[in-house]
Amino acid sequence: MLVQTGTDYLYSSHGWTLASAVMEAAAGKTFPQLAQQLFRDLGLENTYLDKPEPVIYNRARYTFK
Repeated sequence: MLVQTGTDYLYSSHGWTLASAVMEAAAGKTFPQLAQQLFRDLGLENTYLDKPEPVIYNRARYTFK
């Protein structure tokens, strides 16, 4: 795929994994700890990282067939 600079963007899961590892190393905290702190700082009281085990009523979920 040919993309002209400045007209589109591409990303990967690997890139986000690397970015989160760098954030963890720099802060000395786990990514979930960093995310929860960010959510609190932004006043996002009902925002959470997805954890499949706890029951959170009215939560959207993936549908697997």
